[in-house]
Amino acid sequence: MSPTFQAMPIRSALHTLALTAVALLLCVIYGKTHFYRDPGSAFYDPNRAFERRYSLHREGEAQNYIDDRVGGSGARDATTKAGVEPRVCAAFSTVKRESVQYIETAVGSVLHGLTEPERADLFLTVFFANINASVHPTWEQPWLRPLADDAYTYDDVPGSELSHLRTLEETRNFAEKGVFDYTYALQHCYDVGTPYVAMFENDTHFAHGWFVRALLALREIEAITTTTTSDNDENNGNVKSWLYMRLFNQERSTGWANRNVFGNNEHWIILAFASVILLPALFIRRRSPRRHTAATAAAASFHQFYHRHLGVLVVLALVTIPSFTILFFQSGKASLLPPAPGVFREAFGCCSQAMVFPRESVPGVIEFLRERREGQVDLLLDRYARESGLDTYALYPVQVQHVGSQSVRGTAVKEAQAVWSMAFENLKPATLRKEHLDMVSRFYGQ
Repeated sequence: MSPTFQAMPIRSALHTLALTAVALLLCVIYGKTHFYRDPGSAFYDPNRAFERRYSLHREGEAQNYIDDRVGGSGARDATTKAGVEPRVCAAFSTVKRESVQYIETAVGSVLHGLTEPERADLFLTVFFANINASVHPTWEQPWLRPLADDAYTYDDVPGSELSHLRTLEETRNFAEKGVFDYTYALQHCYDVGTPYVAMFENDTHFAHGWFVRALLALREIEAITTTTTSDNDENNGNVKSWLYMRLFNQERSTGWANRNVFGNNEHWIILAFASVILLPALFIRRRSPRRHTAATAAAASFHQFYHRHLGVLVVLALVTIPSFTILFFQSGKASLLPPAPGVFREAFGCCSQAMVFPRESVPGVIEFLRERREGQVDLLLDRYARESGLDTYALYPVQVQHVGSQSVRGTAVKEAQAVWSMAFENLKPATLRKEHLDMVSRFYGQ
């Protein structure tokens, strides 16, 4: 065989190797500039990850809404109150924080942009969980009662129980008091009588159009999960097979199962691709086309192709495919394969920032939480769902952002900040406004 013929496969292999290196370099540069907010990515940069984009815009809209309503006569307008038969009772639970109080912009973001029929469908409550509500700076704010449908505190709790709650508050026993606060607010909203009950934490911002998007998602869930009992059933009603719909999620909960290299079976993927490429070459080297007297010209051409490009195929199998397979998984699932828009059954997720429950599920939740007495609410709810065989759902894109860096539970600042959705920050105000009007038309027929 001539030296020129031998050099051609080597030269092609070197070209392929060089192209692979250039492509990898470009992908790494792209990853560093685009995936730095994904906690499941090797390109994650905690110094830039919590850059506020849409949440900052939404905070401004929420604050302007509060200021405009309180500053003028619009604060007591009919559109700021629920109608006669609202669909959802939403409860904010808030306690005094040492520095900033988030509840004002949280309420503003919930209400800003709602159309009149949307506002009529939302009964908004604010629960002040301090035993002495007057210590909370927001309790006497002039905007609160004109905008919320109900603002309340522990005013109907027996003296002995109130004394126990005061002890929990003074000893900072958040594990127990947090559960009690949650069930108290949940029961209060349940007593309003709405078909759905929503529980919101106060250090949150809601996207424009969040409410009607949630209503459409609830309608879809009902179509999937509600089964009509037989005519012989004495209840002859609807049986709910789901516990809640989540409006917030973080990328730490939706990433790959493992962040380590080869932690997601990359080696098997690489082996499969390499086998597809190299096994035919090994087979052809063992069997010359001259032994196949009936072989066609196509078979000979196939043999010649593998012979000439064997070097390229080896580089692809041993360098290119392994490199890009590892890079794919290390780039982060949330960056490359984010959840599609819509509502999906999802047995995982974090945290309890914003959840919507069907009315039928609430009594069981309250009973379960009161029996357990203490713990983290989101983990307890997930346990209840598993033990009860109930599905849980998540709405995408996420409609809520957690903005609190100071946790009332004493959580470290870094951990509190990590409860964060990078997808929320990618939302576009103009797109949301357009989608909002379309969704209102679909849901209310306007």
